[in-house]
Amino acid sequence: MAMDLDRLGPVAAILGDPKRACVLAGAAGRLPESVGEVVNVKAFRWEREPASVTARRSLEDDEAERALARGRSLTVEQAAAYSGAQD
Repeated sequence: MAMDLDRLGPVAAILGDPKRACVLAGAAGRLPESVGEVVNVKAFRWEREPASVTARRSLEDDEAERALARGRSLTVEQAAAYSGAQD
């Protein structure tokens, strides 16, 4: 699940939604530890890093930090719902 969220963040960034990208990045970074997932999401960083950097640079620092914190606060169910929600 975390790997899926980790891949959806860059998609959101590419589609022009940097805030969603940051929320998904925050969720992806926290979920493995919260559910005991053994996959190391950091191993896939090379796939998402350029889009994540672009997303963060598109936002003010405090807005990016709030979005990351929001993502880190989501439960698995909330993160899954958010990843498919349309604002």
